Amino acid sequence: MDLERCLRQSLAVADNVSKTEIIRAGEVTQITYRDLSSTKTDGGLLLHIEKGNQAESIKTIRHRSINVTEEGEEVSPPQDQSFMNKECFVFIYGQHVIFCGHNNMSQHALAAYLHALSEHCQSLDDTCPIYKPSFKSVANYDKIQMIQDEGVKSISAELTAYHTTIKSPPSIFGRLKGLFRQDEELSDIQDQADLQVNVEIRLDGNTRASQEAQKELREQAQMVIGEENADFKIITQKGNTIESDDVKLSKLVYISKHNNTNGLSRAAVLSELVTYFNELQQKNLTQL
Repeated sequence: MDLERCLRQSLAVADNVSKTEIIRAGEVTQITYRDLSSTKTDGGLLLHIEKGNQAESIKTIRHRSINVTEEGEEVSPPQDQSFMNKECFVFIYGQHVIFCGHNNMSQHALAAYLHALSEHCQSLDDTCPIYKPSFKSVANYDKIQMIQDEGVKSISAELTAYHTTIKSPPSIFGRLKGLFRQDEELSDIQDQADLQVNVEIRLDGNTRASQEAQKELREQAQMVIGEENADFKIITQKGNTIESDDVKLSKLVYISKHNNTNGLSRAAVLSELVTYFNELQQKNLTQL
């Protein structure tokens, strides 16, 4: 799906902040900044999306209080405003998305918002498409290459029973789903979510272990890397450790705050997103 093209159609209809506002369960989400100009010569758009709760106020603490206890005070936002509590910044280029979430705003929340926005825009203009994007993290090629070069000694993963039942991953960990579906005592979703499944696959041997066994373990390792919501650890034959956070293609940057608020500097984040995408393009990591 060309998400950039779909969004441009939606934003042509939702041509101001108010029209991008989606309210669900008292939570307000809106696009507070857009740059639809050609950030790159052949396309690309930048968005800043913020969330707030309509009914939320904040509690203060009193400085230099001589009281034994303090209750603090409740401060409400100005009329027709909410306190921002989550935000994300995205650079969208065709079907590629560079995402930066802050204050626990997730890619899943972004996808749900964009779907709701597309439905809202179609209600305003029936020529607007409805789309339901889903985002998948791209694996770090260097870590996959390490698995290929060094072989695998062990794979351990932690999944919840709930994740194993609602999804059917291709790896051996995903095959556990049938066991939990057959257990009548785990019919309650919360029970399934509370149950942690810890599994380890280990190859007792070294780099001279049978080629078939090593091939199977390398394939399982790459399948686990591709699974969402999996907390895993892979140890190579040379003793190098690869954990779940290591395999997602990402970049660590330090961003200043927006003045003294709980938000990030918009200009700084958006600039970093474009810079990172350019770096990925130069390394041919955006090719389909």
